Amino acid sequence: MHRFRNEAAFQRWQDSAERAQWFSNCLGHHHTEIARRELHGMETWFAKPGTTRPAPPRWKMAVSSGLAIFPISLAGNAVLGPYLVDLHFVLRTAAFAVVFSTLMTYLAMPAVSRLLRPWLTK
Repeated sequence: MHRFRNEAAFQRWQDSAERAQWFSNCLGHHHTEIARRELHGMETWFAKPGTTRPAPPRWKMAVSSGLAIFPISLAGNAVLGPYLVDLHFVLRTAAFAVVFSTLMTYLAMPAVSRLLRPWLTK
C-alpha cells in the first residue's frame, strides 16, 4: 500500500526510475498490477493508516458525514450567523465553507470515523 500527499507526488512515484528499478530487479518475476484502488476525498477519512482494508460502503460514509456536518452546521449558524447576517451572500457562504471544511477535516471527521469504526468496518 502506498499513500501520497497529492496527485503530483503519486505521479512522480509512478514515473520514477526508482519504481521502475524495483520492478526490473525481480529476476524471473514479472510485475503485473492485479488491482489498484485509489482513494480520493472522503474515503481517506475512513482508511485506517497501515492497513489495506477497503473503505466502507458509500452509504455508511454519507451517514457518518451527515452526523459530523449536522452539529457543525447547527453551531456555526447559531454562533457565526448573527455576525455574518449583513455580509453579502457570497462572502457569508465563503466564510461558512472555510470554517465548516476546516472543522470537518481536523475535528469532526476524525472523531466520527474513530467513534463509528466498529460499525463502519462491519
